Formats: sequence, C-alpha cells, structure tokens
Amino acid sequence: MICYNPPHMDDVQTSKKKMPSKKEWRGFYSLILIQAQNAFNEKAAQFLLIPLGVWLASTNAAYGPDSWVNSLQYILACIFVLPYILFSPFVGWLADCFCKARIIQFMSFLQILVLGAMLLCYKYENIEMAVFWFCVFSVQATILSPAKKGVVMVGSRQLGYASGLMEMSLILSMLAAQIGIFAWFDILQVSSNDGWEAAAFPTFILTCIAVPVAIASLYLPRYPANQTRKFEWKLFYEHFVQLKYLWSQRDLRLSEIGVSYFWFLAGALMLISLQIAQEHPIDGTGFSMSAAILMAWLSGGTVVGGVIASIICRKKIELGLIPLGAIGFTIGCIFMSFFAPGSLPSNIGFGITGAFAAAYLVPLNAHLQDNCDPSNRSTVIAAGNLMDCLMGLVAVGFQLMLRNIFSIQNQFWVLAALGVVITIVAFRLIPREFIRMMGLWIMRIVYRSRIIHQDRIPEDGGAVIVSNHVTYGDALFLSLICPRPIRFIVAEEFVAIRWLGWILELFNCLPISSRNPRESLSKAIQALKAGEVICIFPEGTR
Repeated sequence: MICYNPPHMDDVQTSKKKMPSKKEWRGFYSLILIQAQNAFNEKAAQFLLIPLGVWLASTNAAYGPDSWVNSLQYILACIFVLPYILFSPFVGWLADCFCKARIIQFMSFLQILVLGAMLLCYKYENIEMAVFWFCVFSVQATILSPAKKGVVMVGSRQLGYASGLMEMSLILSMLAAQIGIFAWFDILQVSSNDGWEAAAFPTFILTCIAVPVAIASLYLPRYPANQTRKFEWKLFYEHFVQLKYLWSQRDLRLSEIGVSYFWFLAGALMLISLQIAQEHPIDGTGFSMSAAILMAWLSGGTVVGGVIASIICRKKIELGLIPLGAIGFTIGCIFMSFFAPGSLPSNIGFGITGAFAAAYLVPLNAHLQDNCDPSNRSTVIAAGNLMDCLMGLVAVGFQLMLRNIFSIQNQFWVLAALGVVITIVAFRLIPREFIRMMGLWIMRIVYRSRIIHQDRIPEDGGAVIVSNHVTYGDALFLSLICPRPIRFIVAEEFVAIRWLGWILELFNCLPISSRNPRESLSKAIQALKAGEVICIFPEGTR
C-alpha cells in the first residue's frame, strides 16, 4: 500500500497536531477537579433543599402538603437554568474578555461565601433565604461554565477523550451529589428527627471541602484573553445574536440540538424519579432514600456509558455512537414502561437509559467543540448553554404536564416516542458513521490487524491510498486500520447493483467507468483538494 500526500495539502493547523505537554495535562486534570467539586456542591445544595421542603410540608404547620415547599424540585430546577438563559451572552463575553483562569479562581472563592450563607439560613431556619442563596449559587455556576469549557489545554487530537472526560466528571459529580445528599439527609433526619440539622451539617462539610479546591485553583495556568470587545448593555439581551452564529453553521447547529435534547431527557428523567420517590417509595424507605436509590441506578448507568464512550473517542470522535445511543435510551424508556415504578426491572431500565444517553452525549459535545472557531469558542459554548437550559426549562414544564395527565409508566412511553424521532433523525444525518462503526467492531472481533508505518497516513489534508486488491473485503480492512474516513474509487458496474449501489452511495464512493474514466478522476482530484482521503485499487480485480 502506498500513501501519497500532495505537497500543496500540507497547510495544517499546528494545534491539530500538537500533543499536550505534562504541564498542560496537569492543568487539565486540575480543571476537572475544580469543575467536579463546584458541580457537586451546587447539586448538593439543590438536593438538600428538596427533601427539606418535603419534610417541612409533612411536619411544620406553617407549610401544608399543598404548599410551595412540597414542589421545590420544580422551583429549584427552574432556578438552576434561569441564570443561563438570562446572563448567557454576558458570561460568554466575560470568559472571552478576561483571563479564564482568573474567572475560575474568583468563582471558586465565591462558592465558599454562598455555602456559608446557606449554612446560616439552616441554623436560623429560614428556607426562603436559603432558596435565595441557591439563586446566587446558580449565577456563580453560570459564570463559571464558559470559562472552564473555553479552556482547551489538550489540543484537537485529544479533544474527544478530554471532552468526554470533562462531561462525565461533571455528570458523575452531579449524580453523586444527588445520591449522597439524599441518603445523607435521610440518615441525619431519622437520627435527629430535625430536617434543619440534617441540612446544616452537610452544608458545613461542603463549605470545608470548597476551601482547598479554591486554593488549588490559584495554580491554574493563565491564558490570554481572546476578546477585545468593550462592555455594552446589549450583552444582557443579545442571546439571539449568539444563537444566530451557532445556528448559521450546520454542524454546530445539529450538534447543539442533539446536546440540548440530552439535557431535556436528563431533566425529565430526574423529575420522574423524584415523582416515583414521592408516590411509590421503595419498600422500607422514605422519600430521600428512595430518591437516592433511583439516582444511583441512573448515575451508575450514565458513568459506565460515559467512560466507555470516552475510551472509544480517545483517538477520534466516533459519531457512530450518536445513533447507537439514541437506540439504547429509546429501548430503555420502553423497558421501564412495562414495570411498576420503583421495582428492580424499572430501576435497571434507568441504568440502561442513562448508559446509552451518556454514549450519545460524548461524541456530540466533542464534535461541537472541535468544529467551532477557537476565537469564538466561549461564545458558541455560551449559546449552547442557553439552548441546553431552555430545553431544561421545557423539561420542567413538560414533565409537570405529563404528571397531571399520565401515569408514570405512560410518561416513559412518551419519552420513548420522542426517542424514536431522535433515532430516525440521527440515522438520516449520519448513517455512514454508524454502519462503519458497527462493521469495524465486528471486523475487530473476527480479525487481528498488524499496522506498519501508520504514521505515513497524514492526519489532515488530501491523500491518495494506492492498494493491491486481494479479497472482496479489502475496502473494509483499509477502513479498519485507517484513522480517517476513506472514499473508494469503485467500478461503475457495482453501482448498478441495487443493494450494493445503495451502500456505495451511502459511503460516498466514486464510481469509475473504463470507457470514460476522466470524469471520475476529475471528481477525485476535487475531493483531494477538499482534504479528503481517496483510495484506488489499480489492479481492478481480485
């Protein structure tokens, strides 16, 4: 096999080839620690308030079962996303205009102040002020988000792995907080019979944990600002300008629609699990422990799916995981609809759904970040956060509506129907990536490949692969070992075969006729100029 890289195709961005240094990896892992701790504490603060509200509604005469505290999960879910919707352009500007490391450091210390204020609210038994300080916490997280996501330390080549690791550490932290806090609150409330004390002690511990992490943030490497724009009041309402930029580019638009659906699904599943904990508590447990068990199933599946997807995306962003994940979480919702809420099979369904949803999310996030202009990355991320949170807000209203209309099992049927739509869209957009991924997985089970001089295949730019032709599976073998998608030049008579022609067209092959090869070769040259990899079998026959 011969690989040829045309000299005029060598203008590749250095950042695409650059391998991260040990210092950059240390900075990246420090950033993951800061992100995980902040997300853990914010979710912990939210999920201390929810069981506290349920406890107050059942024990305090000032709050009845129909009072607002008994529906805190919906109120807090809205509070959690509203700052992203209100301040997304402004915080995107902050992240571009100032050193991102400095923003991360300031927000890390602000977190300590907020937790300390919430601790005082619990000591003085004032849930209204505790909810207010949670609002401040949500604003803090909104400012932190584009700053931490806008820092790209590991380069494009490692972005799939790094993005997956960041997303899964974020999700793991949030879900661990939900599980741990629900269980912790239940244990403390049962032993002390005092919900205020059960909320105060964990908040004190969270405050103590935040201190060393804030200090560690001081050692983040500094990154120069990319933005020269001055402050303008329209930063508070130019949401649609940022969305217009994101929406104008097809890859970014489709990726963000997919990502925002994940957060819609996650929000709906979380609220359904809390409804199950309230209406169908697991035998021998109360609301808090039942919620913790359900979150454990959901988080366990999400973490497993996310880790596996991150490993698969370690060397390249595997878009074939998107339709596979959509199929999986659709099947998971259908599975849960057949079993009683809170039962073991239903809980297993939560795990299945979480695993495939995470596998669906990882390549979408990586693709979104890899395809946006680095100078506008924080702006794109802020616009993406706006869409994610709008969908999160829709999820709150959607699940509240479903709760008043359908049983829990029928709610899963509704989510399954939406999953079918997402699956069909994913197959229509990227069928080639899914078929290629599944075919290569099967090939790896059957065959073992030994690759010599893989470095001769250029990472970017147009290239020609000239190969001998031994078997009908040669194209599959080359696809297996080549890290980049290949367009094959194939004999025109194969295209005339109905089923085979559909597959060749799907994989964007280039048919060539022995009677008029010039036209096909001209198309191949254009593809090379566009930076694609072309393969030709000059022998023509096996």
